[in-house]
Amino acid sequence: LREVPLGAGDEFTPVLFPAGDPDTLVVRSRHEGATTGLYAVDARTGAVRARLFRDAVVDVGRVVTDASGHRLLGVEYDRDAPRSHWFDPRAAAVVDRLRTRLGVDDVRLVDGTADLRRVIAYAQAPDRPGRYVVAGPDGPVRELARDYPALEAVALAPVLPVRFRARDGLVIPGYLT
Repeated sequence: LREVPLGAGDEFTPVLFPAGDPDTLVVRSRHEGATTGLYAVDARTGAVRARLFRDAVVDVGRVVTDASGHRLLGVEYDRDAPRSHWFDPRAAAVVDRLRTRLGVDDVRLVDGTADLRRVIAYAQAPDRPGRYVVAGPDGPVRELARDYPALEAVALAPVLPVRFRARDGLVIPGYLT
């Protein structure tokens, strides 16, 4: 093991070793600014090889991998609304297809087969409780479970993104529910 030098306030969190590449480590880091990004790092030297993804406004959220935990599929983050950035085109296509079929923007992969032909996903909308679904490449999307099923018949107010400025000038994002 090797110590990776960090500056004051830097964040460095190992995420995974990509399959078939023991010399690379994928990490969360804040070394480029105020938000955490996802980077490929040389596992022997600690040198950053590449920025994989970084948003200038918010930190990287959930890192999405395949079932083995060694293949990076994408990242999720929240900036006014849930967003995702996909490294794997198959994962991007699955999520896009589910967004269209379910009529919601927020679809998160929970699990799937290695080839992503069958997936379990969580889908929600600002004015509807979430639900877990299982889907294949064709055929219907089958619901597994719902969050708060008693609220299905209730008209919910949408969740609205808000921002306010603190006394020190920092802009703080939030949601009005």
